[in-house]
Amino acid sequence: MTDFVGGDFTGDGRSDVVARAKVNGTLFVYPGNGAGALEARRSMGTGWDSLDELTGGDFNGDGNTDIAARAKSDGTLFIYPGNGAGTFNSPIMAGTGWNHVEELTGGDFNGDGKADIAARAKSDGTLFIYPGNGAGTFDSPIMAGTGWNHLEELTGGDFNSDGKSDIAARAKADGTLFIYPGNGASTFNSPVSAGSGWNIMRDIFSADLNGDGNTDITGVQAPQGTTGNMYLYPGTGQNTFATR
Repeated sequence: MTDFVGGDFTGDGRSDVVARAKVNGTLFVYPGNGAGALEARRSMGTGWDSLDELTGGDFNGDGNTDIAARAKSDGTLFIYPGNGAGTFNSPIMAGTGWNHVEELTGGDFNGDGKADIAARAKSDGTLFIYPGNGAGTFDSPIMAGTGWNHLEELTGGDFNSDGKSDIAARAKADGTLFIYPGNGASTFNSPVSAGSGWNIMRDIFSADLNGDGNTDITGVQAPQGTTGNMYLYPGTGQNTFATR
């Protein structure tokens, strides 16, 4: 599996996990039980191998978690509206030219109550916030910072419990995980170290899988392309994580 996304896709108030099969592009939902484990997976559709950079959020403002995904062929961004029952309605084209950015992650980074997307420029590591308008498309990007090209596995969530969306990211050099606290105005405060040794994990993503109200981080421990174990790192709400 690849392109893991956390969110409530089944409409039961519990965070689930969505992931794509690398072998054939089938998208699956793994319903969360609200206690840090996942139930048997269900197919959400086929043909997702033509897409990458999947990320979740309520991009059309209907209260259901959607998925944003980029077409590999030309960089067109599509929103797949979630129906709250574990599947998606027909996609909406949200814009073109997204092939110049990477590490897409959803969150309300400008504090207006609408889901935005943060993405890093491939060319120079500049981080941009694409403000969501609540109708499945995005306004002009805002520069949120420079030098993000030394980081990878970006994922959005409220890791310090202040009601603002932050970004967790791993340093490429040594595997340290950093939390970049969001200020609710499309920029971020100085990073806080959340621990070392995260270079053993791949496909890092965020969601409240144990139902305690704090954003957790989940990841797969295995070399890319091999079968591995998934671990939950329970968030403390203070920019750190409890024992996995």
